Amino acid sequence: NAATGSATADVELQRGDGAGVDVGRDASHAQFIGCVFTGTNHGILNQGGASFCVVDGCEFYNFAGGTDTAIAYGTATSVALPLQWQIKNSVFFNNVRHIVHPFSSATIYGNTFGFIGSTITTTIIYDATSGKNNSIWNNKVQCASDAGGITAAVVLGTADSWGPQFYTDV
Repeated sequence: NAATGSATADVELQRGDGAGVDVGRDASHAQFIGCVFTGTNHGILNQGGASFCVVDGCEFYNFAGGTDTAIAYGTATSVALPLQWQIKNSVFFNNVRHIVHPFSSATIYGNTFGFIGSTITTTIIYDATSGKNNSIWNNKVQCASDAGGITAAVVLGTADSWGPQFYTDV
């Protein structure tokens, strides 16, 4: 990753609103299979609500700066909430924030979420503030279910379901 600057990413998804210079721009249906994302700022940054994307068998690590995020949502929320993403079978390790994204009807399953990394402790595993109707299940969370900070590290959207998850103590 050679990304620099506050809004850069390994991959930035765009979705235009059909007006002005954004006519026809739509990264919906993008698929990331077996990719490795590392560096600073963001691994995948979704601007504008690209929907129906798949992340499968990928690795996200060393997004270790204060607001670095493996999968993030940008400030362009005027088009749509990102609909029906699938994030599965992927590994998130040594990131300050793993997923901060207001998905709608997404499924997130079969992933491994590190909590205590080699240089940082994850502050956010999943934050879907303003999102809704997501299912997050059968993920491995590499800490005890009562580890300090773990409750604050998960922020569900409206009507999200969280569980079952696998922790080191259960």
